Amino acid sequence: MVLSEQISATMDVVGKILLSYTVLKVHRRMLKEHKMDKAVYREIKIEQLLGIIGICLMVGAYLIKILAE
Repeated sequence: MVLSEQISATMDVVGKILLSYTVLKVHRRMLKEHKMDKAVYREIKIEQLLGIIGICLMVGAYLIKILAE
């Protein structure tokens, strides 16, 4: 992979992870307030788990892409 492609891939993954992290932080703050019904609370917990899984998948795909050279 050319250096510019590596830099581009790195910036892409870092941007996606930062965005995902920001969303997870907002969800965490909402969970601490507990001003919602149980259905919404449960939905936010599921979204948090899926967000963490998504971040792990992005990092894994990035490592595979970079190390595949």
